[in-house]
Amino acid sequence: MVADEGWQGLRAEYTLEATNLALPTISLAEFKAFGGVNAYQADLPFASTISAVELGNEGMLTTNELLTISETLAVDETTPIILSLEYLDPSSSERLVSNMLFYPDGSIAPDHDGDLIVDTLDDLPFNPDESDDSDGDGIGNNADFDDDNDGLTDEEEATLGTDPVNPDTDGDSLDDGFEVAEGLNPLDGTDCPAYLCEASSLLKLILLLEEL
Repeated sequence: MVADEGWQGLRAEYTLEATNLALPTISLAEFKAFGGVNAYQADLPFASTISAVELGNEGMLTTNELLTISETLAVDETTPIILSLEYLDPSSSERLVSNMLFYPDGSIAPDHDGDLIVDTLDDLPFNPDESDDSDGDGIGNNADFDDDNDGLTDEEEATLGTDPVNPDTDGDSLDDGFEVAEGLNPLDGTDCPAYLCEASSLLKLILLLEEL
C-alpha cells in the first residue's frame, strides 16, 4: 500500500482473475473497480475503468481462458471494494454484469441481495430494492411513507422542513408528529410547554404514550 496525497487514505494494488468455465466465448464489455469511502456514491472519483479492448484477446474470453487484471484503488479499512465485470450474453447480446465485493484485506464482503451494499451496512440485506430502514420497522425507506415513525409522512415532513429520518428534528425530546398535533413548532427546540419540559420523566412518558 502507498499513501495518496490526493486522498486522505491509502491506495493498494489488487489483481482480479476471471475464468470462463461455462460458455464457449464471452464478449467482454468493461471492467470497473470502485474503492475507498466513496464506493457507494454516484460520483466515483476513485473508480478505475478498463474498456473491452484493453481486457485482452480483443475483448473476448474463450473457454477456460484466464483473465488477469491489476488495478490500484483507494482503500480504507471498512469500506468494501466493488469489482464489476460487464459482458454480453452470447445468445441475446444483452449486457450483463457480474459483481463481487471484498474488503481491502482480500476477504469476501457478503452481499446476499446483490445490491452492492455489503450486508453489514445494509439494514435489509435480503431485499435488493432496499438498504436503509431508518426506523427499524422492517419496511425500507423507499417503501415506507414515514421513515422515522414520528407520525408525519415523508411528504408532510418535506413540506414542514423537518428531517424525515429523525423523529425529533429540533432535539427537544418531543417527536415531530406530537409537536404538530399539539400546535408546537417541530423546528423550534425552545417552544416546549412547561407541562412537558418541566414535568418529571415519568409524567412526560405517560403524556406521550396517551397520544399513541
